[in-house]
Amino acid sequence: MPSYFGNTEDLIDWKSVLESIKDKKGIYDIYNPELEYDDSKPAEETAAEKLEVDMQRMLEENKDKDYFGDIVKTARKVLGAWWDVGYKKSEVYWEDFYAGEHFDIAVQDAFIKLTGETPIRVFITRLLPGKVAPMHFDVFPDLTPYQALGEVSRYTCFVQEPQWGHVLAFKDACYQNQPVGKIYKWNHVHEWHAAANMGLTPYYIFHFIGYK
Repeated sequence: MPSYFGNTEDLIDWKSVLESIKDKKGIYDIYNPELEYDDSKPAEETAAEKLEVDMQRMLEENKDKDYFGDIVKTARKVLGAWWDVGYKKSEVYWEDFYAGEHFDIAVQDAFIKLTGETPIRVFITRLLPGKVAPMHFDVFPDLTPYQALGEVSRYTCFVQEPQWGHVLAFKDACYQNQPVGKIYKWNHVHEWHAAANMGLTPYYIFHFIGYK
């Protein structure tokens, strides 16, 4: 389970950060942001299409074929499990907002001071009421170059006043009603997790992936 790391205290005005993105549309990026789920098709067909299109995008960006080939195979199993048990497009949905693109890069800079790490990916995830992120591990761009430079770590920070129904879960831990600014460090950057918004307001979570 993740371990307590610290608190942002007065370094970040999370209320202002969330205000700056509340009316924006985030990136829907479950392996490929452009391909929507299609509930009219067999589950395995939809999942295969999404991942194959994403594979092509990776190749076009000159990413390592063998690495992403393994990721695609593993990720297909994860998505296939979702569809096998009945998850639908209307339920599985979240948005990501990136530092410097959707909100002030100063937030990233503040976390650099806290962790002493070089950022790889810094973002806020939003789940609207009734949406879920079923159990999964995140698929990032190839982390091998960063692993060669140092230890890759991931942190999560809770950024809004506790709301009933906002839940972030790991295999051995479940987080809810966390105070604003509380930070946890993950055991592993690819740790399995899930999230759900069973409440009445949008659920925001901040994530920092970096290395040192």
